[in-house]
Amino acid sequence: MCYRAFMRKKAICGWTGCFLALAFCAAAAGGPSDVLLSPAPADDQRGAFLGLSLATDRADLSRAVLEGVALNLRWLQEQLVETLGTPFPRLRFAGGGALSAVWAQILADVTSTPIDVLESPRLVNARGAAWIAYERLGRIRFDDIPALLRTHAVYEPDGRLAAVYDERKRVLVDLHERLADPVRRLHRPPGSRE
Repeated sequence: MCYRAFMRKKAICGWTGCFLALAFCAAAAGGPSDVLLSPAPADDQRGAFLGLSLATDRADLSRAVLEGVALNLRWLQEQLVETLGTPFPRLRFAGGGALSAVWAQILADVTSTPIDVLESPRLVNARGAAWIAYERLGRIRFDDIPALLRTHAVYEPDGRLAAVYDERKRVLVDLHERLADPVRRLHRPPGSRE
């Protein structure tokens, strides 16, 4: 059901439809997935699903994809906070994926950060380019641009899930280090030797 919905949306609606179909399937999981997606840490490596069982279904895998992306965002967010010395009290969400309330909530829960979904999220890049052009023309100041952003919806993190995602993030970091070499060896080009 989910796969057919995903492919039908892709054929009809392009990639935004795919994101929405993926989120539709993820919503069917009804909460954090028992499966963890460890996305590929580099272009020459592969990701992995962990925790699969005979009961795992498409909804679990769909949710694991969204949670895996969110966990990687959290990891990056923590590194940026450490490097810059400045916390991110809120995150702004734009693009086709921001049309999904499920994904916005997953991002809020995984990052433990409120997520502001911007108004008309698919048009944010075009508006940003226009605002920068206006700034270059002297019509607005660069400091005026943040006030021009409009929030469509705010998703607050569910504190009851904080411990779950704290542990999943620790597992993800551990897996990243432990799986990099085996995954690279598994997917080396045919005929190559080490």
